[in-house]
Amino acid sequence: MGKKLKIVIADDASELGATCAKALKGYGMDVVLCPKDGDAVLTAIKREKPDVLLSDVFMPNNDILGVLDSMKSIDKKERPMVMVMSSFDNQQLEKATLEAGASYYFLKPFDINTMAERIIKLSGWKNEISPVVVKD
Repeated sequence: MGKKLKIVIADDASELGATCAKALKGYGMDVVLCPKDGDAVLTAIKREKPDVLLSDVFMPNNDILGVLDSMKSIDKKERPMVMVMSSFDNQQLEKATLEAGASYYFLKPFDINTMAERIIKLSGWKNEISPVVVKD
């Protein structure tokens, strides 16, 4: 069996964070929840060395643009792919986020299984486990 994809979700206090974690675990991924806080996200990235970061745009102490900027100090091989979620529909913010280094921008609400499929596709991860589809 191949390596599990490791994901840090920056949202440990909401139903969405728990639902995302459950769905991604169902796809065979290793999931770590961390507080929705920019400084905590940077600490989790350095500690956990995830393949993917799933984060909201707006967080206390450092928004996703600040996190992406701070990640430039991390070796490229160790930087996670960043997928961003937001309930704020703004093309300028989406463009700035993607230009800063995010790989994908999910607008809330979104389908959890579509999110998992995007993570798999964009990461190039090959999974030998059949996914457990989560119904909302």
